[in-house]
Amino acid sequence: MKPRRVAVRLHKKGPRAAMARAINSRWFDLEPAALVENVLVATGLDFEAATSLVELAEEEAELTLSPAAYAATMRLGEAEEKHVEMLALLARARGLGVEPSAGMLRLSMKAAAALGDWGAVSRLFAELAHMDAEAAARLEAYGAPETLDALPDADDLLLVDVGLSLIHI
Repeated sequence: MKPRRVAVRLHKKGPRAAMARAINSRWFDLEPAALVENVLVATGLDFEAATSLVELAEEEAELTLSPAAYAATMRLGEAEEKHVEMLALLARARGLGVEPSAGMLRLSMKAAAALGDWGAVSRLFAELAHMDAEAAARLEAYGAPETLDALPDADDLLLVDVGLSLIHI
């Protein structure tokens, strides 16, 4: 799907009509990467169409898209619950040398949480918070909330050898 057709079609109706008309009026003024970003941010594309546009821009036009363009695409994936695809988009952006934005990392954390991948959530949070790898590993060790709930209470444990061993009684 060509971006021009998308913008022209979407500017006629919907809540983002004014934004789409503005993109159309600046069609020849914008840099190609900025044009793609504006289409992703301002129009009502679905996730599949947005990822097709991203792929077309990267592969055919050899554009380097901004983190905002990837984040906009990931927001569409979040709305459609395409969690695996969102994480794949983050990996794709990283592979192309795009530094993930805070928005991309937060959306990726949501996707990983929806998949139950708490290790990925902790690593993404550590990256977002600019934590070191050791802190990320400590976060990852906690695991899923269900795991924490399944641990016995402290009253049910007998500490032996100055806290080096735990014996469940």
